[in-house]
Amino acid sequence: MAESPWMTTAQVAAYAQRHQETVLLALRRGLLVGVQAAANCSWRVHRKEVDKWIAAGCPSKPSGKHKPHKIRAA
Repeated sequence: MAESPWMTTAQVAAYAQRHQETVLLALRRGLLVGVQAAANCSWRVHRKEVDKWIAAGCPSKPSGKHKPHKIRAA
């Protein structure tokens, strides 16, 4: 049976040699692309996305290129 290309956050952390919390921060901040079936469910990340993230240096903090949206009071 072929190995699935989808990885859990623990598998991503081991593969990228990073702490699992770093992986979760990157996912929450949109720096690593992953999917959740519903809110508060576990993440799944495709191996190709992990390889892209590793090639980018495994960022977990925004680079400053993208500024967060400001919410204006009505």
